[in-house]
Amino acid sequence: MKIMRGRTLGTLLSTTMLFGVVADVHAQGQNLRGFNDPNRGLRIAKQGMFFVGGQYYTSSIDGLRYMSGQMYVEYQIPEVVTRPYPIVMIHGAAQTGSNFIATPDGQPGWAQFFVANGYAVYIADQVGRGRRS
Repeated sequence: MKIMRGRTLGTLLSTTMLFGVVADVHAQGQNLRGFNDPNRGLRIAKQGMFFVGGQYYTSSIDGLRYMSGQMYVEYQIPEVVTRPYPIVMIHGAAQTGSNFIATPDGQPGWAQFFVANGYAVYIADQVGRGRRS
């Protein structure tokens, strides 16, 4: 019962924090995309990707070593970071982190929105699905 209460509390806190971030950005009078003001455009200082975790194994078929179980993380850091905490985006269901990068109609996604508003953004793909090499 204690574990379930802890998980419920953790989920509630995470959801509350996300809504707080979205409400904060909305309260600043930003439009949904945050790009109409040329002084607040998308200015990225650093971007890239890295892997977390995983382990090597030797294939019984060809004898070569492969990596398995790693998590892919993509990041963008704005030129001017105005927020003390980064946004970490983790997809759900059968999706990938690429859902946060753009909309189906080609518009910038949530990742660019938060970067344009001063947040460092990390987009993770869950282990075993999504983008990896």
